[in-house]
Amino acid sequence: MQDHILIRYGELALKKTNRNQFVSRIVRNIKLALKDFSSLKYENRGMRFYIILNGIDGEVLVPILTKIPGIYSFSIVSKCQSNFEDIFKTSKEQLEKELNGENKTFKVETNRGDKSFPYTSLEITKEVSKYLFRNIPNLKADVHNPDLTLNLDVRNEGTFIYTKVYKGLGGLPAGCLGRTMLMVSGGI
Repeated sequence: MQDHILIRYGELALKKTNRNQFVSRIVRNIKLALKDFSSLKYENRGMRFYIILNGIDGEVLVPILTKIPGIYSFSIVSKCQSNFEDIFKTSKEQLEKELNGENKTFKVETNRGDKSFPYTSLEITKEVSKYLFRNIPNLKADVHNPDLTLNLDVRNEGTFIYTKVYKGLGGLPAGCLGRTMLMVSGGI
């Protein structure tokens, strides 16, 4: 079950001394834009921000989040514990939901942000792929041009599994640059 939205800030990582100010501004803008959804919970983890859905369909929030400046990208994710048993189970559920009985090609990509996890990204990708091939009939892989990509993001707080990445507006958060004035002349 997709129970979180993972938000990525993008170029805010480059703004060292002002980063905290920018992050707090974008968090405030996100909470303001989603104020009508009172059951949402929020969790800030460095350069990642999580919205805990608490039963709300994440697809409803997509049009709102795509219009917030400062969000580089986001994904509706399923969170599980960082162990192979839970990763296998959640990956299988996510992939079966996305395939929906169709014959699509796929690939698995892993980002291991938690360096204490005992396997490398490539080893995780191989193990998950092996499990999926054994447990989902008629599955086909295409590592160069897949119809969908199953992404695994292994973090200290858990593993986040998703297939879609939505693009945001990017840039800096609204309201952090102050005021400007533009004068345009039409000729003489």
